[in-house]
Amino acid sequence: GFRVYPNPATDVLSVEVISSGEVEIVLYSISGMRVYSAFVRGTHHKIDISELPEGVYFVRFRSKTRSAIKKIIKR
Repeated sequence: GFRVYPNPATDVLSVEVISSGEVEIVLYSISGMRVYSAFVRGTHHKIDISELPEGVYFVRFRSKTRSAIKKIIKR
C-alpha cells in the first residue's frame, strides 16, 4: 500500500510507498483530469502541488500486485 501526507496539503505532498519494485503514482483532479504522473522506485516521494488550484484530488498508487486510491485536499 501507500501513505499520503499531509492531508490537507498546501505546497508539497509526500507519498510513502510500501512496496518493492516500480510503482505508478497518479494525481487526478476531482473532474478526473490527470495532473501528475510518475513511475517511481523507492519508498519516499515528494509531489509539488503548489501550482494546483485548491480543491479535492485523488492519488492513485499502482504496482504489479496492488492498487489503491486516496482522497486529498489541496489548500
